[in-house]
Amino acid sequence: MAFGAGVTWAAIQMVFQSAQVALAMVPRGDVAPALARMISDLTYALSVIAYIPITVMLAAVAVVSLRPRAFPAWLALCGRRGPNGAAPVDSESAHRRR
Repeated sequence: MAFGAGVTWAAIQMVFQSAQVALAMVPRGDVAPALARMISDLTYALSVIAYIPITVMLAAVAVVSLRPRAFPAWLALCGRRGPNGAAPVDSESAHRRR
């Protein structure tokens, strides 16, 4: 489960990073503002979606680590908080802050 979630996360990351790089490589003014905004919104949406598989991966590793006491309990519990180490944020309010 953790491996599959990690591979999914990496694939999503590659897609949205490539869109950001493509947008950054275009000389300023050569891309329509609407297209630039659409690509920006696409990369934002994909970055938010990428939290799902990475959270699944971290949770799976935390559960496996807690059972046999492979790592200290505090380290395994860090994985239960999610990829950014904090509680989930309302994505709509986070998007407005950009």
